[in-house]
Parts: sequence; C-alpha cells; structure tokens
Amino acid sequence: MKNILCIIAAAALMCGCNQQRQVFESHAPVSGAFGWYFGDKFPAQLNVLPDDDGSFYYTYETNGLFQRITVNVNEQREICMVRGFANTSALGPFDMDTLVETLSKKYGLTDKSDGPPARSWGFGKDGATVHLTIMEGKVTILYRFDKLLDQVQQKHDEQKNQEFRKSINGV
Repeated sequence: MKNILCIIAAAALMCGCNQQRQVFESHAPVSGAFGWYFGDKFPAQLNVLPDDDGSFYYTYETNGLFQRITVNVNEQREICMVRGFANTSALGPFDMDTLVETLSKKYGLTDKSDGPPARSWGFGKDGATVHLTIMEGKVTILYRFDKLLDQVQQKHDEQKNQEFRKSINGV
C-alpha cells in the first residue's frame, strides 16, 4: 500500500513539474516593442541624441495609450531599449489590469511590487525583459535587451572612470 501511494505521489509531482515547465516555456521571448526589434539597425535618416547612460535615443509622439515612445540604440545604432510613456489619466478603469494580464500571459510575470512610491511589474526572461511602472501619475513601460545594454553600460562606466582618474590627477 505504501508503495502505491509513493508511486502516485511521484507521478503527481512529475506531472506538476512538467506542467510548470511547459507554462514557462510557452511564454514568448521579449524581442522588442512598438514595432522596433532588439538588435535591428535604427534608420540612419532619424537623428539620435546622447542619453545619460551612454546610449543614444530617438523620441516620437503617438496617438496610442503610450503617447511618447523612446528608442535607445548603441553606437552601432542597434536597438537595445524601447520605452513608452503615458499619463495615468489616459487610462480607462481596466486598462492597467488588462495590460498586466496581457504581459503576464505573453512574457511571464517575474516580479511585482505594490509599495510606495510606485507600483511595478517585471516580465520576461533570458536578458530581455519588460518593466511596467506607475509612479506620480505616469505610466512607463520599458523593454530592455541586456545583451546590448550591458555593453553600453560597461563602456559608459569605463569612460566615467577615466574622466574621474584624469580629474583627480590634476588636483
């Protein structure tokens, strides 16, 4: 009798593990947003400006839920980050719930925080993620591709360290 119960318990655990793995694997990888795809070359005819983090950005306005979109690129003009900005006043009563549910189903919810000063959610895996934040009447959605962003950040940090070393050598 104990052997039969052990076999049933083991089978149930194995089925449960397979279902969890299949659900996780069924989530799509984050590949970009708003029609922009990570790693693609940004059009040369569009001017980019330097950003504080060492990348370059291009911003444009839309008529959608996210009224302003910013696309960040590295020095080779490869797309590494896409952000959307909206005012909470533009949201309908169920828009945030629907957005969180849609992103959860598509990419998988990995993190959630409801504490002050912001509400935030994280989605995705394998270095390509989505971060949704509501803070001070603003909604921000950030799609990031760590493979390219980590290189940009490392180069930016090295340049800042060199600038700092030069500044203290002159003191």
